[in-house]
Amino acid sequence: MVSANTSFSACEVSGHELGHGSLKVSHVNPGPNPDSDANAAAVSIDLQAGKAGGTAGQGIFLKSTTGGTSGKIVNYVDSTGVTIFALLPDGSLLLRPLDAPPAGTGAGLKICNVGGTLGVVDPTGTFTPLM
Repeated sequence: MVSANTSFSACEVSGHELGHGSLKVSHVNPGPNPDSDANAAAVSIDLQAGKAGGTAGQGIFLKSTTGGTSGKIVNYVDSTGVTIFALLPDGSLLLRPLDAPPAGTGAGLKICNVGGTLGVVDPTGTFTPLM
């Protein structure tokens, strides 16, 4: 779908589901290995500058036009039903408690919940409690 309409959304989906999303996007690994699709995504957002030389467009915008929600704003649940993290409607972030700090990464710091203690794991893998 391509739209040149600058006054409204290119596409709108509206639904009345009780236990499913109004829109579902599924990605299936084409194989043959578990990491064959390591650079794939179920949803990819490309914010393009166009002729303007830049953009201030937001990657994801969430808003309730009719009074908010008491449900989770973002909810990542693994295949066994365990919540890994959730952004709650009050702005707080729920992080699953880990048994041990995760490995460090050269990509930066990791904020995590280790046994109920919020902390940071640095690139070397050192866990520093924040409280």
